[in-house]
Formats: sequence, C-alpha cells, structure tokens
Amino acid sequence: MKTFNTFATIAMVSLLSAAGCQSSGQKSCCSDTGGKRVGTFRRADIVVAYYNSTMHAEHLRELKAERDAALADGDKERAEALSRRGGEMQKLAHQQLAGNAPLDNIMERMGLKVFAIKQEANVTAIVEESEAPKGATTVDVTKAMLAELTSARKKR
Repeated sequence: MKTFNTFATIAMVSLLSAAGCQSSGQKSCCSDTGGKRVGTFRRADIVVAYYNSTMHAEHLRELKAERDAALADGDKERAEALSRRGGEMQKLAHQQLAGNAPLDNIMERMGLKVFAIKQEANVTAIVEESEAPKGATTVDVTKAMLAELTSARKKR
C-alpha cells in the first residue's frame, strides 16, 4: 500500500504542478519537502471542517443531481452507482479521520486555495504535522486552511 501511495503522490504532484499547484500524497499537499520551511496542518481539524463545508455540500448536490438525471433518463444502473458513491464517501471520511486514507479528495477540492496558503506562508510544502521533515522549520497553516473551509460553510 505504501508503494501505491508513493506512486499516487508522484503522479498527483506531476499532474497538478502543470496547473500551478502540487497536490497531496497520503498525508501531504504541495509536497516538495526539500526546502527548509514547511507548512503543517492538523488532519482531524481539516477533515471535520471539509465535511461540514459548503465545498463538500456542493459536491453532494452535484452527485444528487447526476443521480436524479440518471433516474429521469431511466438509467437505473448509473443511478445506483451514484447512490453507492455516497456511502463510499462516508466510509472514506471515517477512514480519513482515523488517519487510514489519504486526503487527496479534500486537497483537490480546495485546489488553488491550498497553493495560495502555501505562497502566503512562504513554505515549500504543506504536510500533516506528523509528516514534517526532521530539521525543517515548521509553520502551522491549519488556521488558514480552516478559514477557507469555514468561510465556505458560512456561505451556505
């Protein structure tokens, strides 16, 4: 599993760096940890805030609309697959909170906001607290990430 996560990290970083942002592996976002200043975040805070945000609520609304459209078109197979996705998302949230699943979906949904936080904090990477490289200067960016998620929640 570790090998897959490493491969997934490399693939994700490569794809998103072309778009101007590097994304997460299992426990990091914008993960060029070769620098000396690294932004850190508290996993549980980010997971809980994301799943309570409008960012997530909008994603659920999109899936529901897709499911409803599939039902209206008589595509029961697609509608059932979309319904199952909701349950899978709930299971993923529990796994993420327990530290057993990557935060890729959250970092992807936050997108350029994470890149802006990285720039503003003047850090070379953003990683979970437990993943900060030894000897690196760390900057807690949890509050900045929460501000993005909380501001989205207030817009509901």
